[in-house]
Amino acid sequence: MSILLDGYPQFNNLHTVTQALGLAVLDNRIYYLSTAGPGTSCKSIWSSLVSNRGTIDCQPWSADLVGAGNLKTVYQSLPHSNYQHMASLYLGTNFLIAADPKATQCCDERDIEQVEARKRLLAQHLPAILSRFAGYLNTQTNVPVLQAWAPELWQVGLAAGGVTALDAYGDCLGAWVVNRAHDWLGTVQSLLQEERLLFPTLS
Repeated sequence: MSILLDGYPQFNNLHTVTQALGLAVLDNRIYYLSTAGPGTSCKSIWSSLVSNRGTIDCQPWSADLVGAGNLKTVYQSLPHSNYQHMASLYLGTNFLIAADPKATQCCDERDIEQVEARKRLLAQHLPAILSRFAGYLNTQTNVPVLQAWAPELWQVGLAAGGVTALDAYGDCLGAWVVNRAHDWLGTVQSLLQEERLLFPTLS
């Protein structure tokens, strides 16, 4: 029995098809993939994901995709079926992702209500993303930052190439890659001079 949903995106590697639940892509490289289907089909998609030979299509989301490398994949059996849920995630410390199963119900970019619903869901996840972003800068760069600075640094990073947003679909509300080579020290110094970043005042 097939539980693939008509009209909903599917992953296709020319050998098999699985239900597309979520995707994050940068330059045609998959950093996050969530799918469901028979175990053999999921394994086939996984094989294309980690090989340098196969490509994966997911219309209308994206096409001619390959894995980004350094991916961790987990499987979970779905109850009362021979289907599995497979999720693959890029393990780089500079990769940040907001995923929520509720977002799979809001995938029609032509539907204003669904677009707004995705924005509301993303807003709920953003504080955790900003916390991880500040943590990354503190542990992976030579720039000490305060948690309170994260929102301003995030916006400046997005505008100046310090943070790159991926194309995100389905249960993936948003995904980003932080550029460690970006001049974060210069950015912080500049924002401090402009008083866009402030040290907490002592009471």
